[in-house]
Amino acid sequence: MNSRNGTSQFQFALAQSQDNAELRSFLVNNPVLGNMEVTFEREPDFFAGLEIRGDLNQTIAVRDLNKGKIAGIASRSLAKAFVNGEPTEVGYLSDLRLSPEYRSGSLLARGYRFLKALHADGRALLYTTAIFAENARALATLTAGRAGLPSYHPMGCLNCSGINIGRTKPPFEARCDIERGSLALLPQIVDCLNRNNARKQFAPLHTCEEFLLGRRWRDFQLSDFYVAVRNGKVIGVVRMTVGPDGKTMKITIEDKLRDTTSNWTADKQ
Repeated sequence: MNSRNGTSQFQFALAQSQDNAELRSFLVNNPVLGNMEVTFEREPDFFAGLEIRGDLNQTIAVRDLNKGKIAGIASRSLAKAFVNGEPTEVGYLSDLRLSPEYRSGSLLARGYRFLKALHADGRALLYTTAIFAENARALATLTAGRAGLPSYHPMGCLNCSGINIGRTKPPFEARCDIERGSLALLPQIVDCLNRNNARKQFAPLHTCEEFLLGRRWRDFQLSDFYVAVRNGKVIGVVRMTVGPDGKTMKITIEDKLRDTTSNWTADKQ
């Protein structure tokens, strides 16, 4: 699917595998803005990083035909999630980037019109997106409802916590056994995940098949689960990911207030 108005210098189309290198370079050169600039990099495969987001993933790329380069991108992903406790097909919008030289034009509105055409497949009831709290430009632009953009409604704040693994904590009585995940435990693991996710708005719905067939969780092993078991029943689950073959998402954070730069590498997306 592609869109080009007459002799317009811009062409909107779904990105293909041959765009991989240019998409990865585009992410490196277009960080998320704010007091802390964050650059998300997907190496060595842009599209592999999308798989975790849903069963259907589409990236819109707008290309400046005069300069022969990508001017902006955005991604649409579809997956089952819980809405008011019920499994629902939900869309997730992400990767919205425009190169600085194109941010004052009409490309954003035209991109959303292209997205509306994709939405005509009728699969998604609604869409969610995450915007960095300090990205004032994105918040002001996307939530204003101008230029034919869809209406955005704030649903709360997501806080991403880290664990300091350099400091050992004292042991405590857990009153349960910790086991590695297995095929025998998988149905209970999925039930535990869904039981808890049903209480959280937009949390994903899981199935046994997605872990067995690798549809979304590439290279994932059942033994990556650490499972809390009490009296033969799974009462808690945590997942450890260690990505092989250099499949990583690199996060570079530039703190303008402290004039520092940090690099983080998240294995296996």
